[in-house]
Formats: sequence, structure tokens, C-alpha cells
Amino acid sequence: MAKWDEQLTFEEVKVGDELPELALPLTVQRLVMEAAANRDFVPLHHDDAAAQRTGAPAMFANTWYYMALSERHLREWVGLEGEILKIGPFRMGKFACPGVDLHCGARVVEKREENGKNVVELDIWQDDGTDKNMWGKAGCALYDNQESDGERYDSTMS
Repeated sequence: MAKWDEQLTFEEVKVGDELPELALPLTVQRLVMEAAANRDFVPLHHDDAAAQRTGAPAMFANTWYYMALSERHLREWVGLEGEILKIGPFRMGKFACPGVDLHCGARVVEKREENGKNVVELDIWQDDGTDKNMWGKAGCALYDNQESDGERYDSTMS
């Protein structure tokens, strides 16, 4: 679970660092909600019979599900003051079907300054415990200790 009252800084990150894993059960409800939210009404993503007619084992997560889960994983790591610059490109491999837990992982592969930002490049992936379902790249920007104005989000505010 994210600690929203803490903020990761550029200085704290090292090339080779792995982000804390995020695991989330993939359920029919999540697939249907995600498909509806993104107006992706292709039956493959919410109807087992339709998916099986195409050779898939069951309904499966679409591109936007992977993107959303990656965004949540990165947001919990960069904190409220960090910036997610990009997710992708990425590839999807194995079908992610309801009944599995998707595990998000990432590793820092580069740190640099670019256009006044402290950029962190990452390799990202999601797997179901047996094989990678998705793998690719992401980029984030983190503040250094001097850039923060000290006015952090107060998670106790109502």
C-alpha cells in the first residue's frame, strides 16, 4: 500500500533498484468495469464464449487494463509529487484471464537530467506467477531534495 505522506526523491533512486511489487487479483468484475470505463465493448474482454471462439482460454485483459495497472504501480512508487512521463512501448504476451493475480514489477535502468527534469527510465512487466503477460518501458520524473517546496499532500485532510 502506498504511503502518500512520503515522497521519493531522485537522489534516493539507484540504477538497478527494483520497485516494490504490486499484486492485484484479476477478476471478471475488474475486466467488465475497465472495459466499460474505456468504452471497449469488444466481447473478448468480458465474454468467455466470445473469447474462446477466437482461441483464447477465456475473457482476457485488454491493453488499457495493463496500462492502468502499470500507472497505479508507478504512481505508488513516484508519490504524489512525482510525474509519470510515459508508459510504453510495451508488448503483451500470454493472456491474462480472470482467476490469476497480476504481479507488477519494474527495475530502474537509467537516471538522467533532461529538459530540466530528473528522469528515471524503467523496465516494467506484469506476470501471473508462471510467465510474463506484459513487458516494456516506462519513464518518470522525480524531484530532488532542493526542488520540493515542503508542501506535501496531507492524507489526513478530509
